[in-house]
Amino acid sequence: MDKEQRMKAQAMHKDFFDKITLAIENGFYFEAYIREYNAMEARMKVIMGILGMPCEICKKEDLTNAIGIGTKLNCLRSFLDNKPLFEKSKLTKKVLRQINSWTQIRNKAIHRLYYNPEMYEETSKQIREYSIKGKDYVRLIYNETERLKRLKKRKPELFADTPAKCHINKETGALPETCEVVIKAMNEDAQ
Repeated sequence: MDKEQRMKAQAMHKDFFDKITLAIENGFYFEAYIREYNAMEARMKVIMGILGMPCEICKKEDLTNAIGIGTKLNCLRSFLDNKPLFEKSKLTKKVLRQINSWTQIRNKAIHRLYYNPEMYEETSKQIREYSIKGKDYVRLIYNETERLKRLKKRKPELFADTPAKCHINKETGALPETCEVVIKAMNEDAQ
């Protein structure tokens, strides 16, 4: 990425965070939630790509976009034991659990609002707190993405031995459990 592209990307990211801040400051917490969640999913996909995930089976079965954020977080958690890659990371197993919890709370809030819009006022303080936490988590994931990109550029040898934990079982030919669950769900949706 050349300097001009980098500056455009930085301006885009700043604008993105400014919009989240503006939404929170003006009480549009669900708008912040939606932006934060989308950013998390996109950044998690980039991190997975840097680490060589999803596996070839997931790519072949076109599961890349079907893998939910919870599964992406679990896949990433399996890599955190790789000390050279994550020794300076602020993205710990504990933080990944907190992010996963945040996504579940966010999903419940979005669904509750859909079915009962009146509840918005009752829980707006809690929703505000979670939208602020979401912004912090997105910033953390953004920073981790950039850190891993730089590290891969400087020390590609660290990434040479990072095959996805979800690869097909070469001995039995069985699909990984994660892929099987996603394929089953996709097939059920198609029927």
